[in-house]
Amino acid sequence: MEYIHVKKIGDKKYYSLMISVRKCGRVITKDMCNLGSNFSKISIRDLEKNTKKR
Repeated sequence: MEYIHVKKIGDKKYYSLMISVRKCGRVITKDMCNLGSNFSKISIRDLEKNTKKR
């Protein structure tokens, strides 16, 4: 499952694309790419390019 994770450091929020997969009864979570601190500037095309590389 892919989702956008929000991490708050001080007063700023940082966004990253995360993926979680169940393997051998455990959930493994990986950070696919960092999206920056401005959520409105994130484009779908950039997300598609980043996930196709892996």
